[in-house]
Amino acid sequence: MSTPALKPGTPKKKLVARLKTRFVAFWTLTRLIVAVVAVAVVVAGTLAGVAAFEILYANKLRDTWAILYLDLERQANAARTRLAESCVPRLDQGPTGGATATYKLGATPTSPIEREAGSLPKKLRWFELGLKLSPRPDTWTIVRYGDQSFVAFLSGKKLYLWQEDVGGWMTKKGAVGGSAISAAHSKFYLVTHAGLLIHSNTPEINQSTFAQRPLVAAFVKRNLTNSQIEIPGGQAGPVYGFYLEISGTNLVLFAETSKAKALGVVWELGKRFSLILFGLLVSAVTLVALPATMLLHPIRELSQLAVHIGRGDFSRLPRNKGFGELGPLVESFRTMAQRLTSRDQAIGKLMEDRMAKLRMANELAIAKSLQDTFLRVPNLPADHPELKIMMRYQAADECAGDWYACHFDEASGDVTVAIADVSGHGVGSSMFTAIIAALFDERVETVGIAPIELMSSVNDRLRNLALDKIHVTMQIITWRKAENVLVVTNAGHPFPLLESGHGVEASVELVKLRSMPLGVEAEPKFGVATIKVPASFRLLLYTDGLIEGRPTGGGSIYGSRRLRRMFTEGASRDGEQVLDAIVSSWTSYLSGAPAGDDLCILLLERRVASASPEAKPDGEDETPAAAA
Repeated sequence: MSTPALKPGTPKKKLVARLKTRFVAFWTLTRLIVAVVAVAVVVAGTLAGVAAFEILYANKLRDTWAILYLDLERQANAARTRLAESCVPRLDQGPTGGATATYKLGATPTSPIEREAGSLPKKLRWFELGLKLSPRPDTWTIVRYGDQSFVAFLSGKKLYLWQEDVGGWMTKKGAVGGSAISAAHSKFYLVTHAGLLIHSNTPEINQSTFAQRPLVAAFVKRNLTNSQIEIPGGQAGPVYGFYLEISGTNLVLFAETSKAKALGVVWELGKRFSLILFGLLVSAVTLVALPATMLLHPIRELSQLAVHIGRGDFSRLPRNKGFGELGPLVESFRTMAQRLTSRDQAIGKLMEDRMAKLRMANELAIAKSLQDTFLRVPNLPADHPELKIMMRYQAADECAGDWYACHFDEASGDVTVAIADVSGHGVGSSMFTAIIAALFDERVETVGIAPIELMSSVNDRLRNLALDKIHVTMQIITWRKAENVLVVTNAGHPFPLLESGHGVEASVELVKLRSMPLGVEAEPKFGVATIKVPASFRLLLYTDGLIEGRPTGGGSIYGSRRLRRMFTEGASRDGEQVLDAIVSSWTSYLSGAPAGDDLCILLLERRVASASPEAKPDGEDETPAAAA
């Protein structure tokens, strides 16, 4: 505060008045700054205190719940221990086990029980003991006959009864664990599963009233072995309720505690905390008056920074470290801005990843849609009522590497069925199935199907495009209607199964045609056989995904022997039923393991009821292994 310059002739009274005005003005401004800062400190301190008190209250509340529940659990453990100490040693005291009475069970669970030893009635029904049915074996069950309580234990066909004052255990302090709070604060009552009140520490809860308690209703409704809830109360206020089923017995222990009394310590602690907080605030206001001006600049900077963060600009960081308690606040703003920046970058990266996955999903959907167009359900015209083609198809991924096709020659009535398996599965394999399908359709529409020429074309495409990285197993079956023969052409594909005849006279054999898959050799050799078949026959074609399936945890593969057995067992069944049985057997064998490869099964079936089986002529070209 500067001293005003004096002019010659200035009266002394005017000088004193001017000094007084500036002095008053100076202290008014200081007081205003101090008041604003003091109010801010009081508000901030109060909010911090309230938050701290809420945290403290929540922690103490959890501790109170835990203490009360642990007390209930201690009571239950002590009761279970008392049962074991009282009754277990008696089981070694001879045939009656030292029991008050021993009964033999009846023929049925509801039959009366007959006394073998003891002074109780000779015959008793379960309801006379307060039970609906016989107790569970090896379980301590508390029952009541008249006004006496007994401990029942079922061992084999014998029921042992020991007279015990179970309710008395609860009235003797320390007998079953004591209590964390006095009896005036809690209501304890012990109930059996059958609804018998064994003990209550208050006349308010008796046999006729305990079932109406909200805590008992919650136990029945929730169907839980233990729980803790807050029950709305009347004039006395809310009540904390606990219940616990004593394991190995038919007892349920209930406890109710007044919330006000249970949290009395917490409220007393809150009062002390409030006094301490008030003293701290007064001290803080006193101490903050002097450095108030040093706090204004960091606060103003933090305010401006908050505005930028609210607008989404996280690039600005506080330049000042802050004074006193503002240091952590400034550092928190700095950390928050940096984390928000990192979060925005992570969100951007996540959006890019999701867009990439979405594009991949769309591409897979398009590829699957294209593949579905050339995987058509085999369909024969109506003039072939005795010939059916059935199939089952299951892809391991969205797109598959298995392929099948069927062609009916209207001029000759011949039927050609083709099946192929591209190594692997997924989009890459599905691309080559599309190539095979295109080559098949091209030959159908132009020169006709010639199996060897078609397989050679597929082999050339594979070697030109896949560069020995992909191979294909393929099989083409042609049924010549006029001659009733099957022409089988194989390129490394699993051997088909041929069923000759029908019903009990049917026989199943493996058509073994050994050859190499396509794409391996430049000039492959194919296995070819012409098979004379009877009027009724079945031919099962499949890919290796069927016979090479493995169960969860590894183990042996499904195998061709198991497949042959399933196919043989279905000789008298309909073709669809046979396929369903094979797929069901395969799925059960995998035991939930994901299919490691695609699955494709084709069944060519001809049933002529009036025709007798034809004998196969001798000759190498008429056996399953004969190569043409």
